[in-house]
Amino acid sequence: MRLFLRGVSCVGKTTIGKQLAQEIGFKFFDLDYEVEIYYAKPIEFLQKEFFTMAAFRQKAALVL
Repeated sequence: MRLFLRGVSCVGKTTIGKQLAQEIGFKFFDLDYEVEIYYAKPIEFLQKEFFTMAAFRQKAALVL
């Protein structure tokens, strides 16, 4: 089983996700962190580099 938390920025997805994963015994992955590792650049830089959020999301989807 896989669970995905989605939502707008700064609503607590990471905080809740970590707590939920611990409670149910799942491993937690933060997509922003995984994208930074994959591209070896900070997420803020990548968002600016890809010019639009749609382009950024396409690149982030590759990491999923």
